[in-house]
Amino acid sequence: PWDGRVKITVEPEQPGEFALHVRVPGWAVGRPLPSDLYRYLDRKPTEVVFTVNGKPLPPQTKTETDRNRNSGYRVIRRAWKAGDTVEFALAMPVRRVLAHENVEADRGRVAVERGPLVYCVEGADHGGKVQNLVLPDAAALTTRYDPQLLGGVTVIRGQGLGARRGEQGQVATRPVELTLIPYYAWCHRGANEMAVWLPRTVDLARVPPPPTIASDSRATASHRWTADSVQALNDQTVPRNSNDHSIPRFTWWDHRGTTEWVQYEFAKPTKVSSVEVYWFDDTGRGACRVPKSWRVLYKDNNGQFQPVKNRTPYGVGKDLFNILEFDPVTTTALKIEIVLQDEWSAGVQE
Repeated sequence: PWDGRVKITVEPEQPGEFALHVRVPGWAVGRPLPSDLYRYLDRKPTEVVFTVNGKPLPPQTKTETDRNRNSGYRVIRRAWKAGDTVEFALAMPVRRVLAHENVEADRGRVAVERGPLVYCVEGADHGGKVQNLVLPDAAALTTRYDPQLLGGVTVIRGQGLGARRGEQGQVATRPVELTLIPYYAWCHRGANEMAVWLPRTVDLARVPPPPTIASDSRATASHRWTADSVQALNDQTVPRNSNDHSIPRFTWWDHRGTTEWVQYEFAKPTKVSSVEVYWFDDTGRGACRVPKSWRVLYKDNNGQFQPVKNRTPYGVGKDLFNILEFDPVTTTALKIEIVLQDEWSAGVQE
């Protein structure tokens, strides 16, 4: 699917006249999308030039052009013999696609296609984060085949914007080199963020709050399900509820009834006195439940983990942040140790 050159060799058992119907995809000629839910932002009708045995086919009449474009096929009727060849080249420009305004989730956003493929941005190419990226309409997009990437793919690149929030909460942007890969190839470099529908303006970007002790920490875990992300622990994305599957999450699946842990490592010794945990629980959908129990430990000066002296109970409530307060400690790492319910796994949204 990387270039549009096509060659068809015809091999009839006997020479004879018949019609060959050659598929010409709508994306190659600028034909309107088959549903009114979507439309191209920047596509114009184009004509595909066909040759038979190296000689261009005679120009089509307007009626033939309209009929063939609408049907999706170029019809070539002639006397064929074995070894005849049909060659043509489909245009492969980058295309921007817009959704209907009534599709609320995609309103003000754009998707990118090239040839028969849909593209996406992936965290692996953008420092792990893509929800804050913006693709302006005026951004020029270029293509390059990379034989070393993901088994060999054509990538799309362009100048976009990265939105971030300052210490005072204000949103600022900076130029970012966007790299788009084919949608089928995402998550082959580890679980990470991905987006197909990119904001066209900064106001639609998902900008995280200013950095915190938690978001700047290095997160690790005793175990992680392959489709989950440890970075979900501190990506500052607040779930709608404990069963929210629309955001990145972390779970200990497929471990059940075991004792597990997650840990934050700080860049420098830090004084802390509370922890907030939003549990993942997919009752009615999966096999994760809030834990049977949990406790917080801190790393002491000898590098050993010791339990904190809690001032409030350890909560296992759903659809909320469970806040634990404890006597202040100065440490380089905090660990949460969790005992999973018998026969059930567990997870953390944030």
